[in-house]
Amino acid sequence: MLAALAAVGTTGRAQARDSARSGVTPATPPALLTPPPATSPTNAEASATPPAPPRPGYHPPVSAKSAFFSSLLLPGLGQAKLDRSYAGALFFATEMVGIFRLRQAEADLHYAQRHVHDSTLVVQTYEQDGSGNLQFDSTGSPIPATFGYARYDSARVGARKTHVEDWEAALVFNHLISAADAFVAAQLWDLPAHVRPKLAMTDDGRMFYGATVTW
Repeated sequence: MLAALAAVGTTGRAQARDSARSGVTPATPPALLTPPPATSPTNAEASATPPAPPRPGYHPPVSAKSAFFSSLLLPGLGQAKLDRSYAGALFFATEMVGIFRLRQAEADLHYAQRHVHDSTLVVQTYEQDGSGNLQFDSTGSPIPATFGYARYDSARVGARKTHVEDWEAALVFNHLISAADAFVAAQLWDLPAHVRPKLAMTDDGRMFYGATVTW
């Protein structure tokens, strides 16, 4: 058995030496397949590549600051620049009514100040018959019954001053609220594009109204 094992070992070593001498090399495992390294594009390729398109957006016709000061100067002007005709017309109409009423209140105040010490008699009531009808003289004018002195006293002048101050405050408030509305409208210019109304009806015929707002 020992002689047989020695013979087998000698034969194996001889075969290994013979294969080496005949030019047969042992097989080597293949190299690992790895992706080629990414190469940066050249200047020509970078210039040929078109830039990414900008994201769609909504921009107001004027900035929020410009809309604020426009409506602060003239109520409704900022709304008009933002294509909000109804809101602009409302603020402008309020401004015109306020100016007219302020001028009327100032005229009443000046008249009261001029006649604050006026002692001219003024008619308070007119004569009436038993049925409550006015009595007229030969010229067709109603016959005075009672008179009063100094209709525009100091209390009336104070009331006229209060009217003037009220309309001045109303005009200032209209300027401020119009400017604030224009500023907010410019900030939320794209909000109407993201508001979608919804209408739903139940089985019993009731209607539900709503809206979805996306940001």
